Amino acid sequence: SLAYLSVDGLIESIGLDYDAPYSGLCVESFTGDYPAGLYDYEANYKAHLSHRQKQYISKNKHFFDSEGNLNV
Repeated sequence: SLAYLSVDGLIESIGLDYDAPYSGLCVESFTGDYPAGLYDYEANYKAHLSHRQKQYISKNKHFFDSEGNLNV
């Protein structure tokens, strides 16, 4: 399980250095951030975010718009 790693720790351990959010890694499974949107599944998805996912989003608001979508 990778649950013991923070998202930043995961990114650092992989060692990519791209000028992109999350150094270019796809981290949707860890952050709950789906930049393409979830359309009709979005309300249900957000209702079932884990406590850890909600904490991450609230601590990293500069990465997200007012609806929780990634700012790119």
